[in-house]
Amino acid sequence: MTYIMYMAYILKKRIKGRTYYYLAESQRIDGNPRIVWQKYLGNADKIKEKLLESKKEYIEDISTFEIGSLAAIESIEREINFLKIVDEIVPKRNQGMSVGLYLYLIVLNRAIEPKSKASLGEWLKKTAISEYREVDFSLLDSANFWDHMDKVSQEQIEAISDEVSKRVIERYDISLDCLLYDTTNYFTQMSARQNLSLAATLIPRPANTSCGMWAWLFYATGKKVYLFSTASILPILMTPSFFPRFNRSCFDCFCP
Repeated sequence: MTYIMYMAYILKKRIKGRTYYYLAESQRIDGNPRIVWQKYLGNADKIKEKLLESKKEYIEDISTFEIGSLAAIESIEREINFLKIVDEIVPKRNQGMSVGLYLYLIVLNRAIEPKSKASLGEWLKKTAISEYREVDFSLLDSANFWDHMDKVSQEQIEAISDEVSKRVIERYDISLDCLLYDTTNYFTQMSARQNLSLAATLIPRPANTSCGMWAWLFYATGKKVYLFSTASILPILMTPSFFPRFNRSCFDCFCP
């Protein structure tokens, strides 16, 4: 049985020649609309009387919080268990917030609105993080963030990365048949007037710079690695049927 909820609405009924009003809600049940809830409001005069008697209330202050993107990341974290992974690899005495929570708060900020470590605490106060985590805002200064980041060694970083990657691959059924890696743009001393296949003329920063730039995309599958010019591959990447159309004849590439 399928239910689709509708918004509440005012329902007018004629009973023995008189008009009465109800607040009602309907649902579509098995394809047909049905009233599933209603509340009697009275006739028009009764409704008017109640409205005139009600006291006017004004909201003096409104606070807004970031919640949409935070809720989305929270959902992902609960599926991957990022905090648990970090806390198992980088244990800490039961004193203050854990290393995992500090790193997770940094991840949240980087994903939503990157701030400096000094500003991160104030930014978090403007979010709905307290709806999801027990956060001690008095500990969210830059020194504490840096101290807890320093607790994580290079070996532990690699272990966290490996475990998170495994969870992501398992949870979201990610295929490892191929790997795409889009590099950043690189300035070169090549003339922008040359007709080059791999070094394309792009819009660099600063904007008044005119030179050829490397803009590469690496594609690895099996034992082969391909190198493509991003400028030539971009129109293909923007099409929904990118992967079925992916073949060497479309691009400038080499295969070691």
